[in-house]
Amino acid sequence: MSTIIGIAGGTASGKTTVAKRLYELASPHGSVCIIRLDDYYKDLSHLTLEERRQTNFDHPDAYDIDLLFSDLNNLLNGQPIQKPIYDFVNSIRTKETETINPSDVIIVEGILTFHYAKLLKLFSMKIFVETPDDIRFIR
Repeated sequence: MSTIIGIAGGTASGKTTVAKRLYELASPHGSVCIIRLDDYYKDLSHLTLEERRQTNFDHPDAYDIDLLFSDLNNLLNGQPIQKPIYDFVNSIRTKETETINPSDVIIVEGILTFHYAKLLKLFSMKIFVETPDDIRFIR
């Protein structure tokens, strides 16, 4: 059975750093993967580039949580997934995906990771990275 660790926090709080460090610490003891919430932005390729740039990507509706939830459940059930890859320059999902195999530890990190009730139920552990606003601003 996999353990899913959720990591949340504000912009530039150090979520990715914490996720990478957990990855490094856990890797010698079993398989580990990191899933970034940002790769699950909804596909906006049907909009013009200007319309995509007007999108509020910090809003909970910006994410395809149903797909993430499905992917996490597939991993928990021992099935590999094709994780989307997001192109931040053009604000669209690429046609390419990344194969993620089931792992002993699955780390999910992102600003709104704890916003979604159905995701919260999947997390064995929750880490909130709290960093003072002035530090986050400098980063």
